[in-house]
Formats: sequence, C-alpha cells, structure tokens
Amino acid sequence: MKRLLCYNLKDLYLPLTRVTLPEAEAHHAINVLRIKDGETVEAIDGEGLCLKVIIRISGKTAYLETAGSTPPAAKESTISTKLVLETAILKSDAMEWLVEKCVELDASAILPLITDHTVVRINAKGPDKFRDRWQKIADQALKQCGRLKRLEVHTPITLTALLSELPPTLQSTRLWCDEETCNKNDAPFIMDWLLDNKLGKNLDEIRLLIGPEGGWSTAEQKFLTNHSHDIHRISLGKTILRAETAGIFAVSVIIGCLINKRLPS
Repeated sequence: MKRLLCYNLKDLYLPLTRVTLPEAEAHHAINVLRIKDGETVEAIDGEGLCLKVIIRISGKTAYLETAGSTPPAAKESTISTKLVLETAILKSDAMEWLVEKCVELDASAILPLITDHTVVRINAKGPDKFRDRWQKIADQALKQCGRLKRLEVHTPITLTALLSELPPTLQSTRLWCDEETCNKNDAPFIMDWLLDNKLGKNLDEIRLLIGPEGGWSTAEQKFLTNHSHDIHRISLGKTILRAETAGIFAVSVIIGCLINKRLPS
C-alpha cells in the first residue's frame, strides 16, 4: 500500500476532522505516486503512529480523512537502545546514501560533524540547509522501508563542540571507530566490545563516532585521545574502510547485536 508522511496525523482522532498534507508531500502523492482522489493509503507521522486514511485532492492540495482502522505496526523495531551515528560529513552522494541506509538499518539519529578534512563547503549554504536536505532523504526512506519512527538528522557541528556539549552520560556510551587500529591490536573489535560489555548493559543510547574520508587530522587525533576517559576506542577490522562503509558496517553490527539480544535463547 502507498505510504505518506503527515506530522499532524494525530488530529484525525478528533471528530469530523481532516488534516492537510504538507505541500511537498502533496506534490509527491499527486505527481509521483499518482494517488487518486478517494484512494485509501497508509499514513505515518514519524513518531510511531500508522493509520489507513482516505486522500482527498483539490487542485494541488491534498487532505487526509480517517478510514476507520489502524494497521498493525508489525515492522516497527522493538530495540529500546537508541543508536546515534556521529559521522564526519561525506561528499554528496556518499552522505545521502549513508543517511538512507541508516534509516533502513533502524538507527535513531545522525549527527553530522564538521572536521578538519571535511571537503563539503557547509558554510556556503549554511548547516541548516544541508540538514534539511538530509532530513528529507531520511523521511523518504522512512516511507519506503516500513519503519514508523523517524530518523532525526541533527544540524552539523564541529568535533570540539560534540565532545564539549554532548559528553556521554551514565545512560549512554560513545564508541570511536578508529581507522588507525586496522593493523594494530590495541583496540577491541567492535563486536567483541559489545559482547564483553553485555551490549552496554543499562544503556539507553550508544553513540557511534566515524571519521572523515581523509581520516582525522593530527590535532583531532590528539583531541580524541585526550578524551579517552569517556570514549571507547574500537576497531572495525584489519582493513581500512571507506567512511560510508565504516558507518554502515558499524551500525549493522550494533543493530544486529541489539536485535539478537532480544531473541529467545
């Protein structure tokens, strides 16, 4: 069934109420999905609500009316631990691909980082412009993959701001995927760390730190090392991975372990 995203979907619970689709979503519904007036579709709000609705079209405007039933949320994740990917900003296609795949893999959020080796000119258009673009890609992937809760894309910040303003708490941990460990044995492999630490028992959130395409600068390496008291340095294996590959690999391992943790033994 065709699926739409509508943030004020809860308003349909009010009697004799219909809600208006956002302009961009209405355009997508009418011109891309070719949804007809009176057609029944699924609508989600990005917060876990999923309803069967009837779409009403008037010119370029689309409205939603309740169809009177709620489909089961069978595809929604049961993982309670949030996974936030803190990734250096990658070049256009790689970053967009990474955002899309993180939605499919059930990551909770992405926090883009401005690093010394970031080649994307963030200040040219402003960080919010980039965030809005990546959030739009995440929302489109949300409708396609079947999950119900939105992946939140945060506004890009610097590595210094990240470690100063968003330190780990008693309920969270930060894993630093350091490419320098690929030919060394001085950091545990990511899965070994997860299993040895019982998947971060009692943690509400795991924050995953991935570096830029050119690697961390010498100054950033030193800065990260100086924060070793609240960052767990881990390895992703014996080969150097592209930044987008590293992100997807690490997210997949963590989500896989979290899912397996909840399977009956």
